[in-house]
Amino acid sequence: MQKLLFATAIAVSTSFAPLAAFAADDSNDGAFAHVGIGRSTVFTGPGEFDRKKATSFDLTGGYHWGLGRSFALGAEGGYAYLGSVRKTYIHGSPAKAVTKHRMRTGAWLVGVNAKWNMTDHLSLIGRAGEARVRGRDSSRTNGSRNMGTVDSSRWMPYFGLGVGYALTSQLDLTLQATRYGKKTGSNDWSATTYNAGVGYHF
Repeated sequence: MQKLLFATAIAVSTSFAPLAAFAADDSNDGAFAHVGIGRSTVFTGPGEFDRKKATSFDLTGGYHWGLGRSFALGAEGGYAYLGSVRKTYIHGSPAKAVTKHRMRTGAWLVGVNAKWNMTDHLSLIGRAGEARVRGRDSSRTNGSRNMGTVDSSRWMPYFGLGVGYALTSQLDLTLQATRYGKKTGSNDWSATTYNAGVGYHF
């Protein structure tokens, strides 16, 4: 999936290049907001939470500057909740101990956002930037009230592609796939979200 997204992003960037040479078009200038909800797949390497699925959502906003009649480039920022995943371990002998782990992950985003209006209703969306990913791993053994927690925070790249369908001149329905992090080793963290959403142009 990652290779497919990279290849598509390169193709999209190539097609955007001629459009960027056009004179600015004020009709595409303006602020925007987007909210999406869907599913995420979290990968933490072999072991505890390997390839777990969870509910995700994102809330972003920003500003577009028109670079032609059909193309706009801008900046975005916001927050993405990447899900809460759980796993249970049974260990110990002869007495059995049950340990339940839960990992919740969210990310603050800052990046660029591009929109290409291919027809009057259909648009292609590209986004990329840096995400401040924050995770909390909590554990509870045999239902104990005392939980051990581990918090982590780190910067990671994100990139995404999507399509939009204009219901009106200001309101779009969207489908987007976004990749957070990149896998360079067996223990690296990454997540991919697939969300349906609504975008509004002010």
